[in-house]
Amino acid sequence: LHTTNIMPAESLTYLEHSPLFPNPLTCLREAVSEGSGEFVRRMPLAWGDDLHLATRLAEFWGSVVSLAPDWGILLLPILVCAALTAMRVALGDMLKHIPELVKMDDESARKFPESVWKTLCYTVLCLWEVHIIFVAGKGEYFFNLRSHWEGWHPGLPMEASTYWLYMCETGLYYHLAVSTMYIDPIRKDFYVMMTHHVVAWFLIFFSYSFHVYKLGMLVMFIHDVGDIFLEGTKTIFYFRIQNGKKHFWPEFIANITFVIFTIQHVLLRIYWFLTKCIYSAAAVSFHVAPDWPCFIAFNCFLTTLFLMQVYWLRLMLSLILNKFVYGKSVEESSVYKDVNKETEAANKRKEE
Repeated sequence: LHTTNIMPAESLTYLEHSPLFPNPLTCLREAVSEGSGEFVRRMPLAWGDDLHLATRLAEFWGSVVSLAPDWGILLLPILVCAALTAMRVALGDMLKHIPELVKMDDESARKFPESVWKTLCYTVLCLWEVHIIFVAGKGEYFFNLRSHWEGWHPGLPMEASTYWLYMCETGLYYHLAVSTMYIDPIRKDFYVMMTHHVVAWFLIFFSYSFHVYKLGMLVMFIHDVGDIFLEGTKTIFYFRIQNGKKHFWPEFIANITFVIFTIQHVLLRIYWFLTKCIYSAAAVSFHVAPDWPCFIAFNCFLTTLFLMQVYWLRLMLSLILNKFVYGKSVEESSVYKDVNKETEAANKRKEE
């Protein structure tokens, strides 16, 4: 295969302007049709029969290395990770008195500092991203998808605020991976969560090192907003049992915020992630920046992240269905039980 049927850039529906609510079917159709054609064109087997596959792969790797990616993103965030971990431990020591004061149950008391810490981290990062994207950038990254790729070249400069946002976000994912393995209680979705951390790190690495940080920041913003609602809901929910008695208002407020979290998950992590981020990477990218070398890898990671969001949406809808339709309490819902016999044993080993 040497050629593919790719439509002219001008025929893309949302090349010049992406409205607040693009047509998701149009975005999906164009992303699949355009992206699959470019994917096939860039596959090593499609590069010609005159050279061996190994030679073609060597040429591709040479083109990537020639961009001189900034490998500093692997090192500096380690210091950020160390600082965040130290702050997390210190905050945990400060917050441990709150569960004792209200006499939370043991499981909630163990998870409470984790959720408070994550809520604070995601809130700071989200406000930072809002400033860069919507205040300083005047929403261009969100409404003009061409801007993600326009003027792309290997030495594209990055402002200091964006640079440090990337360092802190990467350091946070280092920290989350460490805390998921060694600090936090092990949950039922442990392997999915670890996969999410790895995929998120690769997306941050590719978008930073290969200078598509405008799209990278949009991906980070879309996901960080939801994590504020998620961890905030957990924090409130842990107050439902105090002194051995159930309290109505914490669970009632947590139920409301969880429904809000589910709605924003559909809007941001499913709808806007598809119509803004995946559409930009799969349909717009190679029309505007044909020399950008990481089309296949970047789109594979975006698709993997999208499928994980669909997986988590299924769990959310099951929990809401059990709670509000079948009238089951949270404890009776098998979806909510994030610790099974296997993870309970793992948590005991961790504590030991």
